[in-house]
Amino acid sequence: MTNQAVTILIVDTHQLFRQCIALALAEDDDLMVLEPADGRSDALNKIRRTRPDVVLLNSHLRDDSALELTKDLGRSFPQIKIVMYGMKESEDGYVRHIEAGLRGYVFERRSSLSELRQIVRQVAVDEIACPPEVTYAMFTRLNKLASENWWINRAQTMKLTPREVQILELIADGLNNREIGERLFLSLHTIKNHVHKILRKLKVSRRTDAVKYANERQWLRTWR
Repeated sequence: MTNQAVTILIVDTHQLFRQCIALALAEDDDLMVLEPADGRSDALNKIRRTRPDVVLLNSHLRDDSALELTKDLGRSFPQIKIVMYGMKESEDGYVRHIEAGLRGYVFERRSSLSELRQIVRQVAVDEIACPPEVTYAMFTRLNKLASENWWINRAQTMKLTPREVQILELIADGLNNREIGERLFLSLHTIKNHVHKILRKLKVSRRTDAVKYANERQWLRTWR
């Protein structure tokens, strides 16, 4: 990769943007810009023919097709690196696009052409090019997944069902049976039955003892 030019396919529905970015990148000898594509379908056809190293994708393609194209490429051409430009600063957007296969971001408001060139070079050699905000969002997502995995593993050792644990958490929050029923859209009779089963399974007589028992074993996702 270092001894030959990085081939780039620009995908943008705006002809002016395509031409401006292509001219800017073509100034560098180590970057070779292919004939741009004007949308998702055109991009897929050209990628099949040319197999570029990097796809430079405008995030504002019509009908959310930028995300769909990212998914298409991740499934069919996993070796191609995808960089998206014009990104709005949205934590949810970062995660969705990275999970789809995106390797680099260029923000809508505060990124430059020199930054774009650098990101293209980075992803071409298998580096991940993410601003600090995106890195933070991904670590937050990983922490959430780790917590969910912890919860799944912990649930396997519990005496209680997921619904019973949920009710016990609400008891720990200080809710009475009627309030729990309203929160979970269940009848008062159903909640009473669940509470009775919780006390019986844990071999305690009081709700506070049930919460204490669960906390000691770290069964509740928020420990009291």
